[in-house]
Amino acid sequence: WTDGDKLEAYQRNFERLDFKNISNEFKLIEDNNSEQIFIPVEIELSEEDDIEYLSDINVLTENQTISGEMVFEQYISIIKNQQTDFTLNQINLKKLTGLLSRFTISVYPTMLEKLSDKFDQEKEQYGYKYLLNYEGNYNMETGFNTDNIDSDVIL
Repeated sequence: WTDGDKLEAYQRNFERLDFKNISNEFKLIEDNNSEQIFIPVEIELSEEDDIEYLSDINVLTENQTISGEMVFEQYISIIKNQQTDFTLNQINLKKLTGLLSRFTISVYPTMLEKLSDKFDQEKEQYGYKYLLNYEGNYNMETGFNTDNIDSDVIL
């Protein structure tokens, strides 16, 4: 950062666990008005996945896929469980953030507007727009179903 005030604001937001403002303050590209959408799909395991870790945090389904819904629930659990060891919490949050990124995409405001009725408003407090009922609107292979959502403004 070149602006000391920006760093101080970021630190204050982090102390208050204000994830939305943390996300807003920590932008590498200032003019990028995109926001993160969390899509709770199930994804296949890859060779790089630590199956023991995924099993320990209870995010594997019976079909041995990674459940986006369970990953987000673990994320919320870590955030809410701030009474435990701070360092351990930060390590767990860091590990889970890498996993969270596999379920997120960035979209521009135009797409957010078109999807506005499809988000879980309650989960937005955790820093992501959480897409509900994604089955008819999003597919891992093809992306958004433009028949249901009339926009192609996706990053």
